[in-house]
Amino acid sequence: MSLGQEPQATPDSTAPDSSRFTVSRIRQLPESCGLGVSGIAPRGDGLWLAPERGRRLSIWNDADDAKCEAIPVEGIPAGFDQESLTLLESGMLAIGTESSGDAPIYLMELGQAKATVARKITVPWKTLGHRPGSNNGIEALCVADGSLVLALEIEITVGGRRYAPLGILDLETSEWRGARVALTSDTGRIAGMDCRSRNGKIEAIAIERHFADRRLIRFDIENDGGSVEAVVALDLEDIPEVRKANPEGVLWRGDTVLVVTDNQYGKLVHGPTLLLELAFKAGSD
Repeated sequence: MSLGQEPQATPDSTAPDSSRFTVSRIRQLPESCGLGVSGIAPRGDGLWLAPERGRRLSIWNDADDAKCEAIPVEGIPAGFDQESLTLLESGMLAIGTESSGDAPIYLMELGQAKATVARKITVPWKTLGHRPGSNNGIEALCVADGSLVLALEIEITVGGRRYAPLGILDLETSEWRGARVALTSDTGRIAGMDCRSRNGKIEAIAIERHFADRRLIRFDIENDGGSVEAVVALDLEDIPEVRKANPEGVLWRGDTVLVVTDNQYGKLVHGPTLLLELAFKAGSD
């Protein structure tokens, strides 16, 4: 489907269906993981966490969950926040950024005691048809099926409907294509995303949120880009611990989805960083 065509929404495409997931566990991450965690990626039996500021990555292990190990990030210029994180098949981490201007992606080489920029990816915003606004950067980043997918923290309106712009980079050919996903709420924007290869498509799970709207949505990204529909997999407002939190990072882990909250807004800190474990119900596809 091309970007010029408008998909027809099914009547219940925006209706929350909390039967898809159940909350299996909520953990409070230690303060050593850093403030304002915005990105999450797998690391063996643990996680990589990316605080927005402070030029660091945090390592959290499932078996020793009372502390985080911090490693410095070198090579990302001052003025860029770390907004999103994903693990590439090469073993490098990709960090999506945000600033008052451009928003590049940095590929990080991981050493024993630090993470160093190995490559900077300059996104061709003109090709994608949209560019980030001031402090509205690459809020979500994921990789699947040989493609690196980004989502911007902006909304566009087409035919009276709200969409989030997506960018898809073919990691083999270095070619970009644009896409967009229909948002399911009146105010929410994409705040985090993960994806995986499934049945020849890229299946994405994302956080759509803005103050009173906190949702987990699912959608498929077609190989040719275009416009795609999303369904609400879980209304995060139904979870009391999340109602005043800021869900920011999301990660598939088998039949479990992990969601991490960002506890920093500007210079203000609101509560602890939470890690939610959501069990996907078999047969609820």
